[in-house]
Amino acid sequence: MTRPATSSSFHGNTLHASAPNLSLQPRWSLIYAYVAAANTYVLSDWPADQCPLIEKWDDSEVAAATQRHWETVTAVKGE
Repeated sequence: MTRPATSSSFHGNTLHASAPNLSLQPRWSLIYAYVAAANTYVLSDWPADQCPLIEKWDDSEVAAATQRHWETVTAVKGE
């Protein structure tokens, strides 16, 4: 078991999983993938609905999203 605020990294081909989240706090996951320019993709032409553009946020939008998440977490905990 890991402590809160720890992270784990896995090779992209490694099968991995985690136990159910039994806490009152939501679990966040961030997925980063490095793909070398020389790698060949399975699909040469990705369907637009499967590869949406990521909206760029400025600092105030990130701060607002963080605040909304914090309010959700504290409401669940009853603080």
